[in-house]
Amino acid sequence: MRIWRFAFVSCVCVLLLVGTGAAFAHAPNGIDLHWDASLRVLDVNVLHPVSAINEHYVSRITVLAGKRVVAFRDYTMQTNFKSQMDVFYLKPLHNGMKVTVIAKCNKKGSKSASMILGRPRKK
Repeated sequence: MRIWRFAFVSCVCVLLLVGTGAAFAHAPNGIDLHWDASLRVLDVNVLHPVSAINEHYVSRITVLAGKRVVAFRDYTMQTNFKSQMDVFYLKPLHNGMKVTVIAKCNKKGSKSASMILGRPRKK
């Protein structure tokens, strides 16, 4: 009887610990994109507020043109406590192309945003 009680209490404790850790992990909140057609540069700002930039951070940003991956970067820490910022030089892309950016959190979840190059983004 004691073994079952110990096993039950242990399982409950493990579930509480796992649930608590997941509660503090979160996916990025949003992505701001800006396309500079003259430089062919895509500015990416992933909104992801964290308390420790080297423990909980945006681990990858992927840029797709249509369904084709045209750029990606992996990270081991976040730019600052509010967001991950990066600039992608995308020479082969031009106005009118649809670009999708996917930001992945190292702990939990991801977020994506799309835009048509050369068109103002809808808010």
